[in-house]
Amino acid sequence: MGIIMADNPFKYGVVVTGDDFVDRKEEIEILAKELSSGKSIVLYSERRLGKTSLLMEFITQKTKGMIPVYIDLYGMTAKEYLARQIVNNVVNSSYSSLDKIKNAVKNYFVNLRPKIIISADGKITLDLSAKKTYDEDELVEILDFSEKVAKDKKKRIIMIFDEFQEIALIDGLKMEKLMRSRFQHHTNVSYVFVGSKEHLLHQMFEEETRAFFKFARPLSLGPIPKGEFIPFIIQKFKQTNKKVSNEVIEEILDFTHGHPYFTQYLCHEIWYLNKSARDENVFDAAIKNIIAQQSIAFEHIWDELKSRNQRALLGGIAQEGIHNYSPDFIEKYNLKSQSHVEKSLQMLKNKGILDDNGQIIDIFFKEWVVMKTRCL
Repeated sequence: MGIIMADNPFKYGVVVTGDDFVDRKEEIEILAKELSSGKSIVLYSERRLGKTSLLMEFITQKTKGMIPVYIDLYGMTAKEYLARQIVNNVVNSSYSSLDKIKNAVKNYFVNLRPKIIISADGKITLDLSAKKTYDEDELVEILDFSEKVAKDKKKRIIMIFDEFQEIALIDGLKMEKLMRSRFQHHTNVSYVFVGSKEHLLHQMFEEETRAFFKFARPLSLGPIPKGEFIPFIIQKFKQTNKKVSNEVIEEILDFTHGHPYFTQYLCHEIWYLNKSARDENVFDAAIKNIIAQQSIAFEHIWDELKSRNQRALLGGIAQEGIHNYSPDFIEKYNLKSQSHVEKSLQMLKNKGILDDNGQIIDIFFKEWVVMKTRCL
């Protein structure tokens, strides 16, 4: 009889729900309470902290009697594409009958007459592509479409805009103002604005001069508490007939600080090493394996840093963490001057290498940089 190998129970880099989803009970309850009562949320989070997984789990758990509509703005550069996404995602989330879709098109569009297309697999879409550009009256119809459908269905619609800061690339401030001017009148639709560039979202929702100033309640997504992660890790090893010591779990969470992506990635590697590496060495072996796996990507990031000053600063941050960039630090890492440090900091943040606090976002890249710069 052959041996049946269990699948690795730790998932990273993908959307997870159900048994693969860790904690976030408080955040899910806040979303449910605020959105069901007609409020809107702006969800701040750095990359890979599980925003999309949280939203999918919220949809699974808490949207009974409501209609969730998810729209990802990442990579969008034109308002016409956003318009098609809004209309089609609302249609596909709200209607299953062709007759009802025809009725909605007839009743809710005056300036636009979308063409109904039925694909071979039976999926129904509304084709707006005949129009290359939309004037303001047409965009207003599109932005108001969800409110009209919600009234028709007598259900609250939850419109989720992921990576909402990308709206800056879609007609920028003009589009922001138009969206706010329509959304503020919607009483049957609640909005969730999500993004990974916290400083851009903060500008959009906290600066008085911006259209969405104070439009939504801020909700910041942080790391997962150790008390929630420990039983999750133990259970995942146990259900696949493997064990991990409490000491190794402590090492994992001290290293990742409860960041879900990095924790799951590290546990994923340790799970594979569980029988081939001794327990006291398995943590270090897993780190080395991950760095080896990512070395080509890390080399590419490093090579893209054409400035010697950026590389030197990155090495200093990797080795010493957040610093006050004192004259001693500047001299130690040959950083020329305080102004050079500030310029390099901003460039590294713009590249997505550092977070708003000046920390290296990818903890495995940080370890790679430490090794790289010690050899220079």
